[in-house]
Amino acid sequence: DLIDNTEKWTSEIEEELETDSSLTQTDLNRKSQEIYGLWDSALNQLWDVLKKSKTSQEMEVLTSEQRQWIKEKEAAAEAAGAAYEGGTLQSMAVSQKAAELTKERVYELLKYLE
Repeated sequence: DLIDNTEKWTSEIEEELETDSSLTQTDLNRKSQEIYGLWDSALNQLWDVLKKSKTSQEMEVLTSEQRQWIKEKEAAAEAAGAAYEGGTLQSMAVSQKAAELTKERVYELLKYLE
């Protein structure tokens, strides 16, 4: 249900981003951040489930992988925003990339529960 709800809420926000021409750049930035927040929350909730279902050794490996993934995500998000550095689109580009990568990571981590 968590993933289904996150997908649903994300789709609703994305549709609004695409169809509501009255949104300002500030609105677009905020909504892009909101999408990232949804996926980040889903990832954190999934992580809690993993901690309860995996052995300490399995979690050590996953934690190491997760730390590396976080570094890579942050670098990729920063790079996505670099093209717009100092501009109003920078925040949106960073949030969109972070959301995209976090969503991918959620689906990767789900495989550990199978």
